[in-house]
Amino acid sequence: APGMMAAAPQPEQPDLGGLVDALCASGRSAEAHHRVALLLSSASASRRLDAPTANGLLARLLRARTPLLTLRLVQAAPFVPSLPNYNRLLALLSSAAAPMFLLLAHRLLLRMRVPPSAVSYAALLDGYACAADPRAAQKLLDEMPRWGLAPSSLARTFLVKAFLRSRDVGAAMDLVDNQLWPSMERCHDE
Repeated sequence: APGMMAAAPQPEQPDLGGLVDALCASGRSAEAHHRVALLLSSASASRRLDAPTANGLLARLLRARTPLLTLRLVQAAPFVPSLPNYNRLLALLSSAAAPMFLLLAHRLLLRMRVPPSAVSYAALLDGYACAADPRAAQKLLDEMPRWGLAPSSLARTFLVKAFLRSRDVGAAMDLVDNQLWPSMERCHDE
């Protein structure tokens, strides 16, 4: 229409996901985390990321397998990370060889801003099983009902694994005979 000005072309939005992937793939995970942190903390409303976009970028950062960098970002995040992202981070921290990482994973589980799921507990239970710490695994299983989660037969297998790794075969067999098999039979009967 005459007299109307044509809209100025909008600059193209950079492919943030592609940028994060490229930085992580080239071994520059710290830079990728830093750039995402800057976007998350941006004071400009037009540059601030919405929660779905932020969670998408967080998922890409998790693929870089640098859990300490991602944990720091999650702790300062102005959005609520999704449960799948929390679970991936728990799994990364729990699978690391250093006991400190397992403690950080447990602390993260206690401070999650969404209720944990059975998958959240499974990641941590596997970490305690690999660390041959059946007492910690048992405490974690005992804590699950507080969140309305019944320990599954899968969850109990992690406790068996912890007993076996700590070379307590008797306790592992007792657990299998008195808890694991009965719980599996109940599931099969239902």
